[in-house]
Amino acid sequence: MSLLILLQLLFHFRDSCDIVLITGQQLRRIIREAIALDIKVGDVILTGKFRNKRTVVKEIGEDQFGHPTINGKTILKFKIEKKLPKEKWSKKSRENLKK
Repeated sequence: MSLLILLQLLFHFRDSCDIVLITGQQLRRIIREAIALDIKVGDVILTGKFRNKRTVVKEIGEDQFGHPTINGKTILKFKIEKKLPKEKWSKKSRENLKK
């Protein structure tokens, strides 16, 4: 989202050039909608404490707080396998690549 569009969303300009600020709830909704992930159902991500457990994305959603989730778990910490160098991929993914 460009800066100009974001500023237009944050401030509502009237004909008399009065600036009306939006509420915090409206701002959170704008920011939440601006999160863009390059993940689709079927992609492989690496999860776990050391980001070494191969997980296939089955569903993408939100929790009760509006945070994005994958397979019902929060996605604040993960690695997208297709963005990593091939030698960092899981063993199963490297084997599938050879086939």
